[in-house]
Amino acid sequence: MAGVMRQIGSIVNGDLLGRSLMEYGPPANREVRMAKATLIRRMRSFVRDRVFVEILIWHVPVAVRGSLHEFKYSLALVSEGVCVLRYDNEAGKGDHRHIGAIEAPYAFHGIDQLTADFLADVEGWLDDNAQG
Repeated sequence: MAGVMRQIGSIVNGDLLGRSLMEYGPPANREVRMAKATLIRRMRSFVRDRVFVEILIWHVPVAVRGSLHEFKYSLALVSEGVCVLRYDNEAGKGDHRHIGAIEAPYAFHGIDQLTADFLADVEGWLDDNAQG
């Protein structure tokens, strides 16, 4: 399992290694702008058959209502078409995470820490759901 998480971590940090992984989004040295937001990362990585991680992070000119930073994000773990884990900052709700049906606040301390916390939860879910 640790090998899978190292592989995901490599992709998140910019290394494009692994046959089962796909990153999509802006080409190197080119920004994509949408509604005054700048896409920072858009990545999908399959960690098992029918289980993938998807990460979307935008820099926004004004903080999303409920957040104290200028990022809009959604990091999700999807298993067999069901989102089983998600970190996001939906307008009005602020920074939070969903683990199954449970929603809890999340203390945002930057994109690197957000990614590390999410991947730690992904690893825990994969360990707890060997068949999922």
